[in-house]
Amino acid sequence: MQDKFSQLVRNLPTKIIGRKICYYPLLFSTMDIAREKALNQEEEGTVVVAGHQSGGRGRKGRHWHSPEGNMSLSIICYPGEAQVTELIMCGALSVLYSIEELGINKAGIKWPNDILIDGKKVSGILVESQIVAGGVSYAVVGIGINANTGIGNLESSVILPTNLAGEKGQQVDLVRLAGEVILNFDLLYTRLKDGESLLDDWRSRLVTLGRNVTVERGSGTMKGLARDVNADGNLLVLLESGEEIVVSAGDVYLE
Repeated sequence: MQDKFSQLVRNLPTKIIGRKICYYPLLFSTMDIAREKALNQEEEGTVVVAGHQSGGRGRKGRHWHSPEGNMSLSIICYPGEAQVTELIMCGALSVLYSIEELGINKAGIKWPNDILIDGKKVSGILVESQIVAGGVSYAVVGIGINANTGIGNLESSVILPTNLAGEKGQQVDLVRLAGEVILNFDLLYTRLKDGESLLDDWRSRLVTLGRNVTVERGSGTMKGLARDVNADGNLLVLLESGEEIVVSAGDVYLE
């Protein structure tokens, strides 16, 4: 498989992302390996890919089940401080566009980091960064995609899972899928580095907006209408009481 990814590197017309791909048949977490490499100043755009990831994680440290047949990768970035908040958008859009390039046109983004197909979860995005005096030390963008693993082998949660193979009706070429994700990420990340914002593109693909939602966070549970997002990507929710709250963290469930 490493040979296939080496060939992919030679063929990818990217500027920043994917000029180096490190493939591991089995590891605990691509995020952990990518973080170690970032701390050692590995070149920007280096991608860590796992054939099977035993300790994958999502937001709030939740376990992300990623057996063989699924896609797990993490990307090392060195963004400016103003760009960090949009890395989640960069990751989500890169997966969404790649899914559409497979001919699956029913996908959207559930705020802030899930990719859904007809309301079922197919992918999750995680961003971890280190902020130090003077700027951002590094950021790692983790991407997990349910590709070929059967639904019965995927962990269920509040959101039912789906996979690309089932949606497409055939197995997905994982190397090709990785190439599409990396290429789309490169195009979007280059825009970020050039000073553009991805906010409008991301907002236009949010399936959360205009929906009734339940918000769970430290202060309890609230219900309301997901009205919009602000310039920082935080969710604006109009509560049943008429009060509008800004949700920057917590769990948001579609009703």
